[in-house]
Amino acid sequence: MEYRILGRTNLKISAIGLGGIPIQRASFDEAVRLIKNIHQYGVNFVDTGIVYTDSEAKIGSAIKGVRQEWILASKSPAISYSQMKKDIEQSLKNLDVDYIDLYQIHHLKNDEMLKKSLTEDGCMRVLKEAQKEGKIGFIGVSGHNNETLLAAAKTGLFDTILLSFNYREQEALKELIPYCKENNIGVMVMKPLAGGTIKNASSAIKFCLSVPGISTVLPGMHTDVEVEEDLVKVLENPVFAPEDEEKLKAETPIEAPFCRACGYCITMDGGCPAGINITLLLRLEGYFQKYGPLDWILNTYKNQKVGPVVCIFCGHCEKVCPFGLFVPRILRGLKIREYFEKQGLPNFSKKNLAGPQNYLQEYEEFVKLAKEKLGENHEIPLALFKLPRPANEGQKATVRGLFREMQERVNPDEKKMKEILEKLCQEMGISSRGVKNFENILALADYNTVVDLMRVLPIIQ
Repeated sequence: MEYRILGRTNLKISAIGLGGIPIQRASFDEAVRLIKNIHQYGVNFVDTGIVYTDSEAKIGSAIKGVRQEWILASKSPAISYSQMKKDIEQSLKNLDVDYIDLYQIHHLKNDEMLKKSLTEDGCMRVLKEAQKEGKIGFIGVSGHNNETLLAAAKTGLFDTILLSFNYREQEALKELIPYCKENNIGVMVMKPLAGGTIKNASSAIKFCLSVPGISTVLPGMHTDVEVEEDLVKVLENPVFAPEDEEKLKAETPIEAPFCRACGYCITMDGGCPAGINITLLLRLEGYFQKYGPLDWILNTYKNQKVGPVVCIFCGHCEKVCPFGLFVPRILRGLKIREYFEKQGLPNFSKKNLAGPQNYLQEYEEFVKLAKEKLGENHEIPLALFKLPRPANEGQKATVRGLFREMQERVNPDEKKMKEILEKLCQEMGISSRGVKNFENILALADYNTVVDLMRVLPIIQ
């Protein structure tokens, strides 16, 4: 195992650490066993968070008796003084320690949150107090908005930055990572496999390790198979070689915002109000599209207490998703859901009493349900309920070409681009969060409904 210095903290941490989200899915005993196992390979750094259900407790149990051999990082999304104070104490209790090496502001979404955190009633004051009291060692920040993280880094108040970075998402290389390297701010990488969408795990992790300025990479591991792929194979040959890059290039690129399996939609702010295990359903969707209707995939889906059909478009998942995914639309288009609808499985399909061609009837049913649950002022975009129309490869190619032409036309003008994207999203009834180009809109709208864009083309002209 290679060990690197975590910026100005001078902490000597393993180049590969452990991300604490996936171990929520393992049983308590299995999680403890796995953590002890990876420690044998030289892993001495783990990052967790108070919102990760029992993650802190599992880690605390696993390191009992060898606390001095581990460097612990945890975090809280609290922005207020009072809540951060409570969360620090709770993290210490969960981990069963009297000292946490690094405590972070979790999921800093925007500059407004950053400003609030630095006020007299903000969380930075209590983090500084906890530091003086010897409860935490250093102060960090995590997030998925590189601009906000850069603004946080420039305050000079944070010792570390935890950011999303991988072979598919290299935006942080433009300014954030170089700035941190130049100013001796420790950089920790989450989502090195892009939420599991990158299949060549060892190559993806080696890529991250090859980037100057990155102190540690934090893959989430909760099975022995993942330990083998994410850790053992990398240690056997840690150099990012040309063949590794070829493997990553050969994988099918994902051009639209995609699920990274961070789990925020099912853990943050109480999780999905309808009780949908969104992260699991989207993971099963990936397996279904790759492997087809295997029994274990179908049984896992079928055994869920709540299916995607109960979604009432409350907006919770979109609000907490750090990548701006419009999850309700994704849930409506799941291929595995279509499979079960054809099977007529109860609770996983919604019969349209007005017939398959009357989407307005379905829309009205959902509007009624939404108003009952969420109030009279709640609105649902009509575009979500339009029936899909066939689109062959020729049509897809034509539309993609048109979008590229549009993008090239306005690309130099960032302000104009933003205005156009906002208008297009509004017309299509989709969220503009996470939409940075026309390709994103195309993917969010899907090819079958992109014909509707023809009526808004004057916006672009």
